[in-house]
Amino acid sequence: MVLPGILVVTTGFGGEVLFRAFLFASPFIAFLAARACIPNDNFTLTLKRTAAAALIALLVLPGFLLGYFGKESENYFTQQEVDASAWVYTHAPQDSLLAEGSTNYPGRFVNYEKFTYVPLDREPAGSIQEFIDDPVAKLSRWFSDKRYTNGYFIVTRSQEIAVERDGSLPDGSLEMIVEKLRNSDKFTIAYENRDAVVITSAKGNG
Repeated sequence: MVLPGILVVTTGFGGEVLFRAFLFASPFIAFLAARACIPNDNFTLTLKRTAAAALIALLVLPGFLLGYFGKESENYFTQQEVDASAWVYTHAPQDSLLAEGSTNYPGRFVNYEKFTYVPLDREPAGSIQEFIDDPVAKLSRWFSDKRYTNGYFIVTRSQEIAVERDGSLPDGSLEMIVEKLRNSDKFTIAYENRDAVVITSAKGNG
């Protein structure tokens, strides 16, 4: 039981490693629990043993429910997010730069080889802080790189949830970044719906 606790601080899985440990230990837990309730083949199942088996099942079940549904809000992608992503992949020109708030959105499912990807939440800490402090200047530098034909920055509902839960970006930072870019004359909204926004350079061809 000590090993899962050690893995929390020594691996990149964080708290998720506890769910993984529980999952892989489940067959052994089930076997030991069954043998505790029914120690041999000739054993007569009494009401007390039946109640004990039911209690054990009730204790184990929440672990599966939490593991399966615990991240449902960030693992679920809405149709609006799919539509925004599809717009980028079908409208952005070859060799565009695609900056992403996070990789947690429905991306890279068509024409993915056309782009260079920069997930903001995976940037070095210094680069993330620069982006938060002055997103207009930082994104302008990225988009002005001559290696790229154009630049796009996509932020979606599931990205915002993921970075908040994972702690990869400060709470509310993506919303704040989008608001600053909206208010800048250097950028324009290329596509937007209820759950996603795609921003490009005001002089771009998006």
